[in-house]
Amino acid sequence: MVLYIVVSGIIIFLLGRFLFRQGSRWTYEFIESVENARSVNKLLLLLYYLFNAGLLLYSVFIWENAPDFLDRIIYSCRRIGLAVAILGVLHYQNLVIILLIFHFKSIKSWKI
Repeated sequence: MVLYIVVSGIIIFLLGRFLFRQGSRWTYEFIESVENARSVNKLLLLLYYLFNAGLLLYSVFIWENAPDFLDRIIYSCRRIGLAVAILGVLHYQNLVIILLIFHFKSIKSWKI
């Protein structure tokens, strides 16, 4: 169980830092104010860490109920798959919202 926590924590941290660096280009492009873009990017990183830390802690508390080592591995894979699926849905939802904002922003009569 400790190995699962350590490996998952390292993966969450490294992937979060990678996404933070790569996402900064997009936030700077979409948000004119540099300070606001940094704030949005930091907020997204914080939400990513909180979501994955919560899922990791939830998985650890349920971990003890699995009777067999193979069941624990299968459970862990399901949790990781669930996290990736939820983050994927949230990512596409953010893309649609950003596209809608820029569509309405490009219309001259709209003031956003």
